[in-house]
Formats: sequence, structure tokens, C-alpha cells
Amino acid sequence: ALAAAWRSTRQAASHVPADLDPAAPVPGLFILGLGKLGGGDLNFSSDVDLVAFYDADTVPVPAFVGRTDITARVLRTLNQTVDGHGSGRFVWRTDWRLRPDPSVTDLSMSTEAAEDYHFYRAAPWRRLAMIKARVVAGDRAAGERLLASLHPYLWRRHLDFSMIEEVAHLKTRIRAEHPDLAGERRHDTPLEQTAGFNLKLGRGGIRDIEFFVNAQQLLWGGRHPRLQTPVTMDALQGLADEGIIDADLAGRLKRSYHLLRGLENRVQYWADAHTHFVPTDPEQQAWLAGRSGFDSWPMFADALVETRRFIDDSVSGLFAEFERPQVQAATVTAEPAGARQSIDEPDPDALLTDQRLHTWRAEAGAGAAPDKILKLAQESDEPAASIAQVDNLFRRLGNRGQYLKLLSQDPKLFDAVLPPLFHAPAMASLLHQSAHVVDGLLGRAGALPRMPELDQGRAMTAAAGSYEGKLEAARAWVNEQLYLAYLSVFSGAATTQDAEGHLTALAEAALTLVAETVTGEMGLDHFPLCVLGLGKLGMNAMAPHSDLDLIFVVEEGWSLEEANAVAARFNTAFNAQMREGRVWELDTRLRPSGRSGPPTISLASFESHHLQGAKTWEHLAQVPMRPLSGSPDLQERVRAVRDAILRRPRDPDQLTADAYRMLLRLRDQRIYHRPDALGEVKLRPGGLMELEYLLAVLTLRYGARLPLDQSPAHDDLIALWAAEDAGLQPLVADLRRLRDWFFAGRLLGPYWFEQQGVAPEEISALTERVRAQVQAHIDDPAQALGYDWVEYQEQPVKWRD
Repeated sequence: ALAAAWRSTRQAASHVPADLDPAAPVPGLFILGLGKLGGGDLNFSSDVDLVAFYDADTVPVPAFVGRTDITARVLRTLNQTVDGHGSGRFVWRTDWRLRPDPSVTDLSMSTEAAEDYHFYRAAPWRRLAMIKARVVAGDRAAGERLLASLHPYLWRRHLDFSMIEEVAHLKTRIRAEHPDLAGERRHDTPLEQTAGFNLKLGRGGIRDIEFFVNAQQLLWGGRHPRLQTPVTMDALQGLADEGIIDADLAGRLKRSYHLLRGLENRVQYWADAHTHFVPTDPEQQAWLAGRSGFDSWPMFADALVETRRFIDDSVSGLFAEFERPQVQAATVTAEPAGARQSIDEPDPDALLTDQRLHTWRAEAGAGAAPDKILKLAQESDEPAASIAQVDNLFRRLGNRGQYLKLLSQDPKLFDAVLPPLFHAPAMASLLHQSAHVVDGLLGRAGALPRMPELDQGRAMTAAAGSYEGKLEAARAWVNEQLYLAYLSVFSGAATTQDAEGHLTALAEAALTLVAETVTGEMGLDHFPLCVLGLGKLGMNAMAPHSDLDLIFVVEEGWSLEEANAVAARFNTAFNAQMREGRVWELDTRLRPSGRSGPPTISLASFESHHLQGAKTWEHLAQVPMRPLSGSPDLQERVRAVRDAILRRPRDPDQLTADAYRMLLRLRDQRIYHRPDALGEVKLRPGGLMELEYLLAVLTLRYGARLPLDQSPAHDDLIALWAAEDAGLQPLVADLRRLRDWFFAGRLLGPYWFEQQGVAPEEISALTERVRAQVQAHIDDPAQALGYDWVEYQEQPVKWRD
């Protein structure tokens, strides 16, 4: 019909090309279906809600002719064809009133103007209409481009609770003003009255379910791709699948929706008209009951009343706060949060705390969150500072009253936010950096997902418009996932070892997400780098604030110049400090060229360097190395180089001397006694750094004994070497405990051992055991060589083939 309308209009319009493919859509011109047409659930007598746009760059109309004028004429011709307008050839009623500013705009609008309208001028309810949009006619590619550009407008990254209020107000206006509900307003029709009930707009009707689902789509859709659908029932199922609503509730609402939609179709079929009312005529009632599977009208009426009550009870809670008359909050006299210095000289911190609590209590209504916050703060060393910390969090979140109500209603959410804010510096830092990590906790506090939710990260970046916006979204997603991992340990829901594995997987997912973003921005077919993970990333032992030690190996077919440009862009995308912080801190200094050389290396150069010119310390760094990305063939070849580094026989005296000289350097610069840091377990003699270093030295020393496909994780390596050396066996458990303590220190701060109930003497006893094994396996053999360690210079590795 649209193509025919174009041809008809073309005959009366000069300067419009006539040589278009008659079988193809008009380039650049398209129609979006909204409402039930967009949602794919038209009923017997639905009208169709349409809006039309054109891409000025591709629509075949010269600018001087007037593109809006010509395309609008095409659409009016289309409308006459479809709507009939009294000609007797009626196809479907059309409704164009959902277009932008219908009172002042024509039937068509350019896509550029549409973007400007939606992002800067559209009323909030417009989002509710546009989540149903899909291309139904014309240039589908142009239509999909517009919908993609509107994605950030429709699906917000952060929770926007104001949309619940907007939908509630729209719902209230319909009830108060729609002419079809005049009878209900006059007579205050109860739920028990069936005859004359408006199936679509009445209380407990179809629209109540749609508003319940659509409002939560707008609230959660930016975070959950399953909800980004124009089909209401698919979105309802998505709400259940994502754990936002109960699965049983979703199932009953779905059955209720299908019942009401079936009734709506039947009453329209009987009346052959666009009506939504349950009939009052006994003959029609009997027919409707029979066609709906009921033996009698009373049985039908009872079922309908039960359905309406269920719908009303189920959905009203979401909107109740905004639909009921607003009552001014009662004045609450706050208990003093701190002792007064005197009547004449009140404590200014206590006064400010009292003022904050007074405001919070009024905004929370009957919620208990403000007083629970006060109790927690009073247990801290500085109550006033703790209250100020909470106030700063609310200020960054916005909509403080809504969050106070959520914290009052959900004890798990309260426990997931407030105790960590006071007692876990790593988590408090994330809340300060990215306050909306709280949004990611709603309905799931304390639950660590089995794997990092990369699809959610992709959805959040897709919802961002610009490249910079995508990088911010990637940071926000990583921050949320980090918080969940930290929370799982803080709450006791997961072990430290589980969290280490999860953080490692999260780091790899973050690398994938940023690589995809950079690849798309640079217009590349694929990411041309094989990323090698070393350090904690290679060991599968990531902890809070661990950085990512990486080396970039170039895929075949790419020049180093091209690869270096990609690596530089990738490093900037990952490391740049933005509003949401960094994605993760990268460290690429372990590459053969060092700190100042090019960021990438070819596989041939990587292999040549390590097998011909590298020093022992470089090989020690390669012990936990594993490829994280790249083609399977290149990854396998990288693993072969690592195997050669570890298994190839080397000069044992050189290894002993080099390892000892490097250890002396570490002890001079990083590893030493810290009497004032009783909880330090990494950089003390016999600490985690020395133990991990010992494992790397043993792996190079006995590499020929390594089983094929040996895991680079140090937990596995210590078990392997302890099986051959009884003196190392206690270190299997010691490594795990050091890792647990190190994680706790990074999470909880320097006094972690007090919170964990670990005595400083216990830490010292463990590190003495480690220190003794380091002495036996590194210090003593090296000192037996009799070298002058002041003059000793490391040389490239000497192989003994």
C-alpha cells in the first residue's frame, strides 16, 4: 500500500524520480507500528497506531521540493486506501495521533528531527508508547537505524523510578477523564459488578496488566535485554525470568490477560464494533458465557470478578504510592544522634545529623531504614561522619525517598548496602564512584551469579549512544559486577576462592566487552590481538584492586603499525579515568619491549625473545601466563612457547643465582618488616609475594616434570610440588590462607584481622613457615654458590639442550 501510494503521489509531483524498483520499498521512508500493532496482538476491531519518518539522506525527494510535504502526501494517500474514508473499501482504522506533536506536525518527520524530539522535547509518557514501536512498512533498514538511535532514550542504564510515577499519573488521568469510564466514575462501580465492565480500561482490566508490565520494562529494561520487546506477554515472562516478579504471579497474570483479551474479541465480534464493554443484555451475556467455556452467566461472572480482584490486588501495589492522595508527612521529632555539648553550645555535627534524620524519616514514611541507619552509625567510631557518608550516597543516587522506602522494604538490600558502606572500604569506594551499583542489587542482594553477566554489560553499552557513553556504561557494569563479587564474600555467601575465580572471569569478560566496543568504533571485522594474561589474572586469583598484567600478540595478517593503533585505543578505552572510574587498571610492562616500547609484538618475535634473549625474571613472569583471546591456532602456538619456556632444560646454577638476585632486589624495594602494619600479608617476609615467587622458581627448576596441560594456577602448582617434597606440604594450606587474608585486607582495610578474628601471632607463625621454605629452596642454594651478589649481573638464559 505504501509503494502504491508513492506511485500515485509521484504522478502529481514533479522532480520526484519515477524509475524506482516497483518491487522494492521506497528508500528512506518507513512506518512504525505502535500499540497493539507494534506488540503483535491486534484484536477483532483494533485500530492501528502508526507513525512515519523518513531518512533525508536516502529518501528520493530533492530538498527544494519539500521532503516532509511529499512524504506526508504519500501517507495521506496511503491512509485513504487503508481507512476507506467512506468509500466502502475499509481495510483498517488508522490512528496517527501518536506521532510527535500531532497538533502541529504533518504525518511525516525526518529521522534527524525525530531523534531531537525524543531526546530533548518528548513528554515522559512518550517512552511508554515507543517501547511498542517496530517497523511495519517501507524501508526496514532505515527504520531499524532510527530505533537503534533511540535505544538510549528508551532503555535507560540507571533505574528511573520517576517512570513508575508517570505511568501511575497516566493511569489516574485515564480513570478520571476517559469518556468510556464516565459510568464507573458516576456510580463508583465496584469490582463485583460485571455487566458494563470496560474490559480494556476498567479497574482490574487489560490496561492494568499492560501498565504493570510496561512500567517495569521502562524501569528495568536498560539492565535486562529480555525486557526490550514490544510484546507485552514476552516482557511479562522476562520479568519473571529475571527474578523481578514472582513466576507464579507472572503465570496468573498471563492467564488473566489471555482471558480478558479473548472476551474483548468476542464482544467486538458480537457487536461488530469497536467496543470493550461486557454486555448488559441477557441474550448477549448467555452467548458470551457459552463462547468463553462457561455453563452459565453466573459462573462466568464469578470467574471474571475473581480475575479482576486478582489483577487489581497484584498491580495496585506498584502504583499505590502515586495514585492515592498525598498526605503531608507528620512532623517527627528526631532523637538526638549525639550528646549536646551544652544547651548554649550545641554540637554542630549532632544538629546536622538530627536534621538529616528528620528529613529521612519524613521521606521514608513508615519505613524503618532511617533508624536502622542511625543504629549502625552509632556503632561506628565516628557516627556523624557515617551519617554524612550515607547522605552523600543518597545525594549521588537521587530520588532519596524512593531508595529509603526500598531499604525499608527489603532487609537484604539494606544489609547489602549499609554495613559494607561502613565496614568495607573497597565496597564503599565503589558506592562513591558509581552509586547506581545499588540498582544492580534490587531483588538479588547477596547472590553471586555463576558467571559474569556479559550479556547485561553488552545491553548497557548498547543503550549508550556515543562511544564515550559506551565506555562509561562498560565501567558502570564492571563496578556493579565487582560489588556483587565483593558482597558475596562480605556476606559469607561465597568463599574467597569462589570470588577469586569470579573476579578473574569478570576481568576476562571486561576485556571482551571493551574489545568489542573498540572494534565497533574502529570499524574492524574482529579484534586483531591475542591477549595474554599474567600475574593474578593468569593464576585465576584476582582480588580487590588487582590490576591486569597483559601482553598483546598480533594476529597473522596484521601489520605491527595497525596492531599498535588498536592496542593504544584499547589501552585508552580501558585505563582512561572517567566519571565511573576505570574499567580496570592495566599493566603492560611485562612485554619484551618493556615500559617504553611498542605495545604489541608478533608471535615470532615473542618466541625469539623468550627462547634466545630473555632473562630469568622474564621467564618467572611467564609461569602463570595463559592466552585469553585470539584465534584458536594462535592461542595454541602461544601455549607451545610457554611450554618451551617452562620445560626446556636450563643452567641450574644460573637459575638459582638469578632467582636469588631478583629476590634480594624485591626485599630491598618491596618485601620488608612493617611493625605498624600487623595485617599486611603480601609484602612481609614469608608473605604471599615470597610464596608465589617460590612457586615460580620451583616451576622453572622442575619444569621438565610438569604434566601436559598443567594449569598455571598457583593452587595447582603448590599441590604438584608438595607431592614431591614433604617440606612443602604445609604450604598448600598456607597459600590458601594467605590468599584469604590478602583478599580480606583488600576488601575490609588494614584492620581486617580484627573483623575476622585472626590473631597477629597466627599470621606471624604462618609467614615464618613460608620464610623457612624460601630460605631452604632459594637463599641457601644461592649462598652455597659463593658469588659476590653486589657485583652479580644477570645474563640471558643459558639453555642446556
